[in-house]
Amino acid sequence: WLNSFLNNNSINLVLDVGANSGQYALSLRRFGYKKKIISFEPGSEAHLKLIKNSKNDTMWSIYERVGLGNQRKNVKLNISNNSVSSSYKNIKKLHLTNEPNSKYIKTEKTKIIKLDQAFKKFHKKKENIMLKIDTQGYEWEVLQGSKKSLRNIKVIQVELGFVDLYQNQKNWLNTLKFLENNNFK
Repeated sequence: WLNSFLNNNSINLVLDVGANSGQYALSLRRFGYKKKIISFEPGSEAHLKLIKNSKNDTMWSIYERVGLGNQRKNVKLNISNNSVSSSYKNIKKLHLTNEPNSKYIKTEKTKIIKLDQAFKKFHKKKENIMLKIDTQGYEWEVLQGSKKSLRNIKVIQVELGFVDLYQNQKNWLNTLKFLENNNFK
């Protein structure tokens, strides 16, 4: 379904924000998407795996090891035992109860930049861009740092939880309203 959707919307660049080790990009390839992907991942171990997983794919670029957010800063990333639950936010007890492997095992220093800052480095006119965001409760901040770029993005796929699993996570309704106010349906 997703590959059909990408083809029907003539998507020729996917921005994979919160790429982890590349599971999303690999699934796009497995289902037939052959065009450009740029992946963003702040975790050092996941970033190294991402580079390894993309090395034979000339249409898949890995951005330098940074997180995306709403301001340029250096912060600690909480690294989960299962890595896919790593987040800039503190995890709530409910998340740990339902997924004990999401427990934080360490932190590491990372840099956060706005997508607006990175966007000008790779954006070319006449591209049909899809932005995928899966950042474990940090989706709102990524979108806030993407305000200028949004006018050049055709499709957004964002992970929204109906239950907040991370502290200070923005409610999913706020995110939908923000997207509607920026001409997304």
